[in-house]
Order: sequence, then C-alpha cells, then structure tokens
Amino acid sequence: IQFACSVCKFRTLDEAEIRRHLESKFHRETLRYIGTKLPDKTVQFLQEYIVNRNRKIERRRQELTDKEGNKPRADPFKGIGQEHFFKRIEAAHCLACDMLIPAQGPLLQRHLRSNEHNRSRRVRDKLG
Repeated sequence: IQFACSVCKFRTLDEAEIRRHLESKFHRETLRYIGTKLPDKTVQFLQEYIVNRNRKIERRRQELTDKEGNKPRADPFKGIGQEHFFKRIEAAHCLACDMLIPAQGPLLQRHLRSNEHNRSRRVRDKLG
C-alpha cells in the first residue's frame, strides 16, 4: 500500500518521504496554484483529505504488519539455479508500463523520457 499525494501525483512507500513531500515547497506551490483556480475552502479540504488519507494508509499498513507478524518471506529464487538461466538483478518496476528496468541511471532516465512511458502514464492517470 503506497502513500500518495493525489494533487502532485507523488507516490512513495516511505512514511517519512510522504511527510517531507507534504511539507515541501513543490507541494505548497501546487496548492497555491490550485488556490488561484478554486475557493480557499476547497484547497484546505484537499490538503486535509490528503493528510487523512495517508494516516489511514499508515494505520492499514500497521494492521497488516501486525496481522502478518514478522514472518520471513519465502525466497522466490529457491530451487531456481543457473541451469534455468535466471539471475537476480537490481531493477525498478515501472507501474505505468508494467515492466522491469535495470536500476541504472541512464536506463531509467531513458525510459522516463520515452513516448511509451508517457503514453502509459497518461492512460494510468485517467484510469485512477
């Protein structure tokens, strides 16, 4: 379950990171811009909604952690050796495109600038 700022389209798995984002200059400027288009009460509502939604996400994550306990996760590579031509890699998963990209700066940047990624991102934003 990810923390999210639906106003800025910011998502993270880290609680501290979402807190930093909500206090950041970028977030405040985005809300200020929205305030030029919508009434102040609406902007206040949006900010409160985002904060409360992230609190609920934190509670839900805590419940899931408490429920699952500290069970060690099974190694998905157990029983799969080199003879199957698998290799562990450091990678990023692009949710918009549903693909893995090796965690190398230039490759990630190239993917982020690609037409395919931008198209997938827009489609995903429209869907929810």
